[in-house]
Amino acid sequence: MKSFINKIIFLGWILSAQATVNTQGFPPELGGYIEINAEKFWETKIGKSVRAATNENPELKSFTQKTGIQTSDIKKINIGFYPDPTGKINPSNLLGVILLRGNFKQEALEVCAKSNGVKPRNSGKCQIWDLKKILAIFTDRAQELTEDSGAVITGQPNTIAMVTTKALTEKTVNALGILGNNTKPLGSLGSSINTPSDAWLFVGLDGDKIEEAEGSGLKGLNFTASETGSEVQFKLWLGFSNKEQARDASSKMKTFKLMTTMALGNKDEDQTPDQENMRKFLSKLVENAKIEISGNAVTVGLNCPATEAATLIKTFIEKGQATDDASFLKTPLLR
Repeated sequence: MKSFINKIIFLGWILSAQATVNTQGFPPELGGYIEINAEKFWETKIGKSVRAATNENPELKSFTQKTGIQTSDIKKINIGFYPDPTGKINPSNLLGVILLRGNFKQEALEVCAKSNGVKPRNSGKCQIWDLKKILAIFTDRAQELTEDSGAVITGQPNTIAMVTTKALTEKTVNALGILGNNTKPLGSLGSSINTPSDAWLFVGLDGDKIEEAEGSGLKGLNFTASETGSEVQFKLWLGFSNKEQARDASSKMKTFKLMTTMALGNKDEDQTPDQENMRKFLSKLVENAKIEISGNAVTVGLNCPATEAATLIKTFIEKGQATDDASFLKTPLLR
């Protein structure tokens, strides 16, 4: 998968979450899943900070001006990850499907595409558009994509789909054809985690499809994020095959926490104020992490001040857009 699409999917990570999530419109064999309740997210301190930092983003402004679709029109973003031919999810070549669901007229996108010389291919009720050609209307970075860059799929009410490889296109069209209102559990992707009702992010991964987890006994991973009052709360759940594997993982995580806390405690006189603020933030976050065992599972709880997190993320986005990298935020741990 190409770097531009990886950035789009990564944005999903930093953006309702429930143990049973809406997988309608996705082809089978999901290996990973992200559900972002964008409506809730924009109301949080972090969400408002992200909106302020991206208001002048030229690519977003171009998209809104040419299609009339605004970020506030998108109510949910659902992202599905799929294993490659080896049966594993490859982080450097992500195979994925992104579904944008909300109150928007996708006809505006279709008119914009046709006026820029992009023609669709029809498949049932759906129109399939070349992803690279669609993105080229709004950004020069579309040139990073190859010809096998996937597709944009329209034709279903209030839903726009993006697939990152042509191999997933027809499977997604078929899945969109059976769109419904039902939700269904994700097995190891949607395990019995206590998800806050105000969560704006849910992430689920199938442990059997994560190459880095091979031999660890990891069966599933869940991650949620929410904002309650003045705090942002992150919860990580790791499910293993047996209690011994859970205890081993817990021990390693506690060791990692100790080493990370020590590394982040080393102030570097050469750091910029932004880097120093990031070091202090990460140090406090890691130091207060709570690692617990419950049966075959390990849970990690992370809390941090919402205002402080929002300020750092705004800085990250603004300077990242200006420098096209995140080197300004590096800490001793990350160097």
